[in-house]
Amino acid sequence: MRRPVPLLLCFAALAAGGCGASPAPQPPAPDPAPAPPAKPSGPALLAGIPQSGFGAGRPSAPVTVREFIDLRCPVCARHARKAWPALLSGPVRSGQARLTVAPWPVTGRGAREAALALAAAGMQGKAVAYALEFYAVQPKEGAPAPAGLYETVAAKAGASGARLAADMRTPAAAAIVRASSRRADRLKLPGTPALEISGPGGRFLAAGALTAAQALRAVRTAARGR
Repeated sequence: MRRPVPLLLCFAALAAGGCGASPAPQPPAPDPAPAPPAKPSGPALLAGIPQSGFGAGRPSAPVTVREFIDLRCPVCARHARKAWPALLSGPVRSGQARLTVAPWPVTGRGAREAALALAAAGMQGKAVAYALEFYAVQPKEGAPAPAGLYETVAAKAGASGARLAADMRTPAAAAIVRASSRRADRLKLPGTPALEISGPGGRFLAAGALTAAQALRAVRTAARGR
């Protein structure tokens, strides 16, 4: 998280169009009474869902949910606990949506190292699983990561810890983090977590931790508009 961001949905419509374009789809209403968040369980949530690169779900899914995350951001972890189980077990599993993660280090100490780890996990096609497993053991914000943490999380996510440790130091991993950060800056995102949701119904930005109901409504809106 870069600056304080409202936890309620903060949408900016980016639907393509020029003069005479139809009104942009409206954002889903905030959920009035979110249920207590459940701790994410990577293996259970992702079982049977195809993973590749930085995403989970069919690459041809009509809706893409791209989430800019900082693995050291506690709000990102809170959002994952609230929204990811519903997204993964619902529209991602059904083939309606694909969830992708983009490393964006903004929280300070340890953020860039964690972003490089996420980039390296994506190079093995396990970025979403890696994020889920990391959030489950996320160190306190600003605290140093325990020795071997990144490799241990990789193993839990089904990736090679040794390869991840090596890939973290490569120019390729640094380039992934740099490109993701530049995209976030171009979109003028206020901080993490931030979502770019696109589909036949339009393209939107959402900032802050969403509830499961808000995330599902966002996917439905992107899929079919109003």
